[in-house]
Amino acid sequence: MLAFVSWTCLWLQAQRTPWRGLWMAYAALALVNLFFVNTGRTGQAIFLALLGLHMLQRWRWRGAAGAVVLISALSASLFTTSPTFRDRVLEGVANLEQQQAGQVNTSLAFRMEFWQNTLEIGSRHPLLGGGMDSYRTEYAALARARQLAGDRISQNPHNEYLLVWTQAGLIGLGLLLWLGWAQWRESRRLHEPANHLAQGLVLTMGLAALFNSSLFDNQDGHFYVVLSAALWALGRSRPHR
Repeated sequence: MLAFVSWTCLWLQAQRTPWRGLWMAYAALALVNLFFVNTGRTGQAIFLALLGLHMLQRWRWRGAAGAVVLISALSASLFTTSPTFRDRVLEGVANLEQQQAGQVNTSLAFRMEFWQNTLEIGSRHPLLGGGMDSYRTEYAALARARQLAGDRISQNPHNEYLLVWTQAGLIGLGLLLWLGWAQWRESRRLHEPANHLAQGLVLTMGLAALFNSSLFDNQDGHFYVVLSAALWALGRSRPHR
């Protein structure tokens, strides 16, 4: 959510409105929080992806090369200037090395174990799934069989796509992906600035769902629903002036 808010404020300050200074101040505060205070790697990565989207929105595919340069330069600058960002990057690399060495007591190792076990659970009923809210019961049974305990027992797989597939099968997963595609397609019919912000919201949730069960999470799920309703209402009610 913080990544989306930061990007939205930057997008709005780039418009020729009397509120540019206010949006810039909000963006600065949000970005300091995101990269110098907050420790969420997912949000930091999403913001960088949203910058790439902004370049594509403004200059189409001509902005692709500029997006690569901008994201690379900003990432290098943040790695140098932000201890929080640098520590999280180095921690992620260390976690990957520990996971490859067989250790399962890191956040990355926990996630990968959740994903592997979830794939096994989902393979038992791939088409229709095990039913809504079946994940916790099935994972608890698998944990007992393998004598997993503590943080290795998951209430959700930290991946929305795997969670939906496990519970609603390929049919449910297909409907979820169709929803994202339909929102992206329909966003092109909205007036500015709602059309660009709606695309940013779809990208934000789509990427976040790779590493978190975003719709399952109460706060993130409501954020997505409320923002979707607001942006589509705004984009269809009046053109940008």
